Order: sequence, then C-alpha cells, then structure tokens
Amino acid sequence: MPLARWCVPAALISLVVAACNQGSSASDMCDCGTGNDGVSFQLACIPASPPVVTITGPCVIGPSGPGTIAVSGNVVGTCHVDMTFVNGGTFSTDLSITSEWLACGSDPHGCGQVIVITPFEVSIPNHCGDAGADAESSG
Repeated sequence: MPLARWCVPAALISLVVAACNQGSSASDMCDCGTGNDGVSFQLACIPASPPVVTITGPCVIGPSGPGTIAVSGNVVGTCHVDMTFVNGGTFSTDLSITSEWLACGSDPHGCGQVIVITPFEVSIPNHCGDAGADAESSG
C-alpha cells in the first residue's frame, strides 16, 4: 500500500503544474526574443546637410536623429541603400531581410516567426570634411 499513498500526491502535483501553465503563452515560458526589424546607420560625423538617402526593396526610412539614419522593413527580401552626401561622397550597401522561427523548448516554432535585418548596425565613413561636427564629440 505505500505505493498508493504516493500516487495521489503525484496526481495533485500534475494538476497544480497544469493549472499554473494553462494561461501562459510560449513567449512567457521561454523568454522569446523579438528579432530586429531595423538597421541603424551611424554616421562618423554630423554633416552640415543630411545625406540624400535612396532605398529600393522592401524597406523604409524611419525616424532618424543627429548622426543616425534608421531603415526598417517587415517583408523578406533585399533592400539596397544609397547615400549621397553634400560634398559628393557616396555610400551604398545591401540589407538582407529574413524571417526566422524562434524555438521554445522542443518546439522549433514555439515562439513564432520574427523579422531579422542584417547587418544590424552600419558605420558610415566620414563624409563631412571640415563642414560637419564629429558625431562622437556631439553625442
């Protein structure tokens, strides 16, 4: 009979664990990430006039601040970014926008699908000459 005494508590423990997890989502239980859907272009200096930014592909220019240009996207594909500075300097790069599944425990799709843009941060060489402030000293 000692075995029967242990069966009931084990069953009760299972019910308590199930009740605790009943309202939880996968992201609550697994600390799921969120991916990144934007890229921050860090200018080496703050130009007197911001660069002209032209993009092609599934991305948009987002809110930007001094010395920073933000580009984001939420559709899989390749985004091409061209920048033309007032002194005639140029910068170009391609961004890769992919969709990834995030695992939760043994479920490879448990946390859902997120958008990831690479590279996440891009440093732009100094195109200011003497006409702009150093981005590090002004931030």
